[in-house]
Amino acid sequence: MITEKVLPNLGIYLGDLNPFVFQQLKKDCQEGLKILEKDWGKRSGDLLEMYHQDVSKDLFFQQPTKSKDGLERELLSICRMLVETYPEYMYTLNQYENEPENWDCVVERFWINYQRPGEYTPLHRHSGIFSFVVWVQIPYKATDIISTNYNESFSLNKGYQGQFEFVYTDMLGQIKTARLADDSSWEGKICVFPAQLHHQVYPFYNDNTRISVSGNVRAKI
Repeated sequence: MITEKVLPNLGIYLGDLNPFVFQQLKKDCQEGLKILEKDWGKRSGDLLEMYHQDVSKDLFFQQPTKSKDGLERELLSICRMLVETYPEYMYTLNQYENEPENWDCVVERFWINYQRPGEYTPLHRHSGIFSFVVWVQIPYKATDIISTNYNESFSLNKGYQGQFEFVYTDMLGQIKTARLADDSSWEGKICVFPAQLHHQVYPFYNDNTRISVSGNVRAKI
């Protein structure tokens, strides 16, 4: 079971989203799913590439509405805690010359991610100071995708299926990874992380939809 904590090596917050906010967010996501399902066939596998293509954003991009205010309150509270814990979040941005306490955070935007079987989000990073992800629906359990039979021939159903992965370098310049959200036990968790931290989401291979909510936070005077 995952408990509320800060991962100090990366400056990442990981914990449970307020249950009331999460339930409202889940309803928003389910309503959006009904809108998208009629056009599944027009989607490509690379969700990030599709976002940059000249296609209708309604194919993959939805905004949570009813849960917006509650989610913003929870998110900004976490961001303020991270700024107090890691003031270098502000110092590393050249345009901010004052002390961190003279600044506040504001949500730039957030969106719902609907990931179908075989779809993936390649390695990328966001704008702003912080980014976040809330895992709303992960349609598989760890026991469904991890095989213990090492003599079994290669299968796409094994390995990092559907996992959210951070990619970064350590003090020696070695590439490191941290993988999260490997099964349904992560539903209702929120992760807030530095916006410049590279991350990606692996594809999965069952017949359901993986749903998460992401967004960016900027600083303001």
